[in-house]
Amino acid sequence: KEFVLTDSQREFLAKLLIRTVMRNPTLINHASRLPLIRLSMTLSRIARFIERGFRKDAAYDRYGRERVLLGEVATAAAQFDLKDLGKEIENRGFHFCIPNDEARNFILGSQPFIINTVSNTQGKSAISDVILSPGNEVYLVLHPRIILKVYGTSDSVIPIVLDDEDMKRINGLFVKYSNSVVAVKASDLQDVWYKDLSLIHI
Repeated sequence: KEFVLTDSQREFLAKLLIRTVMRNPTLINHASRLPLIRLSMTLSRIARFIERGFRKDAAYDRYGRERVLLGEVATAAAQFDLKDLGKEIENRGFHFCIPNDEARNFILGSQPFIINTVSNTQGKSAISDVILSPGNEVYLVLHPRIILKVYGTSDSVIPIVLDDEDMKRINGLFVKYSNSVVAVKASDLQDVWYKDLSLIHI
């Protein structure tokens, strides 16, 4: 059955994708090493001290200072204006992949997305550079039986049906790169049964 996304649906999915990437624990850990993020965490730490004085910080005691400060950075990122970046995502191709009746579900977890960077990412540090790079594929699990693939410039009006072997490859990809945001190139994924979804015909 063919379907066409409405403008409001495209806008919602683009924002969901960006927010999912921005709140990803692995991404936040990577970002925490950047000088600008370290400065932001230091300023937040000073602001917390000014607010409470020499009293104990209950959040620090319960979760640890680093985790609390990273949480504040993540909160600030979640309030970031997505308008321009969202519009760029909306202009890319949206493709939905679903397992057939005999196939297993998609794995869900703390990292419900994977980016397969088939183009050169050297020197690209911003997450927007990685997501918007023309050769890249971005996958977002929306449901145990639905995954969104953002790739190219045109949509698929019919869902891509995956068999159980395809699901093993994709889930293997998620497991192998559960502690990574970017898989640098497709050849890195061969030992996890990776197969380019563009080769899967309807």
